[in-house]
Amino acid sequence: MNNIDIHYLLQLRTGSSRLPGKMLMPFYNGKTIPEIIIERLIQTGIPANKIIAATTTNPKDNQLIENLQKAGCLIFRGSENNVLQRFIDAADEQNAKQIIRICADNPFLNVGFLKKIIDIDDIQTFDYISYYQDETTPAIKTHYGLFCEYTTISVLKTVAQNTNNSTDLEHVTPYIYNNPEKFKIKKIGMPGDLIKNPWLRLTIDTKEDFDVAQILYNKAQNVNDYNELINLAIEEKVKSQMESSILRNSK
Repeated sequence: MNNIDIHYLLQLRTGSSRLPGKMLMPFYNGKTIPEIIIERLIQTGIPANKIIAATTTNPKDNQLIENLQKAGCLIFRGSENNVLQRFIDAADEQNAKQIIRICADNPFLNVGFLKKIIDIDDIQTFDYISYYQDETTPAIKTHYGLFCEYTTISVLKTVAQNTNNSTDLEHVTPYIYNNPEKFKIKKIGMPGDLIKNPWLRLTIDTKEDFDVAQILYNKAQNVNDYNELINLAIEEKVKSQMESSILRNSK
C-alpha cells in the first residue's frame, strides 16, 4: 500500500434513529460491526494508531467506547450533531492531514476498493476521491455499503468555513461533491457488476438490514468478493427485501 500518512476515521454513535444501539449489537462471532471493521483494517496492514473511532460525548456512547477499547484503535469523542467538526477535531488531535472516511454501518467495507484509493500515486494532489456510480453520484450516496472516501482536513476546514447547512455538517462531505467546481475531485468508476445490480443493499439502517446482512456475512467465503455477495443474496432470496429497503430508506 501507499506509504502516504493517512488516518482512517470511523464515524459511529449509538443513537441511531432507525435502529438505536446497532453499534452495540453482536453481528458476527460475538463482535459488533465497528469491531469487525477495525479488525479487518488492521489485518490489511493498517496500524491501529492510524485508525480513529470518532464518536460523541453523549453518555449513551460510553458502552460503545468500552467495546472499542478492546479493538485497539484510537478513540475520539466530539460533537454529536456536527460530525464535520467532530472529524476536524479528531484529526487535529492526532495531527492527521489526510483521511479515509468510513461509515461504521458498513460491515462489508471492501478492502480492495479502499486499497485502490490509497494506492493512487498522486493522491495528495486531490481534495476528494471516491468511487462513483455515475458522473454525479458518489458511492457514499448509494446503498451498496462497500465503499469509503478520501479527503483532507484542510478541505474539511474549508467546508466548515463555507457552510452551516445541517446536511453538510451531519454527513461531512456533501459540500465537496455538490460543489465540484471548487475542489479537485477524482472519480473512480464502480465495477460494472455492481452497476448492473442496483438492488444490492449492504449498508445497515434498520433491523431488517441488520438481519439480512448477518445472513450473508455468516455464509460468505470472502466478504470482499462483491460478486459472491450478489450471488449469495440471490440464493438466500433476500433480493426483494433489499429492494424494498432501498425504496424506504433511499438517500
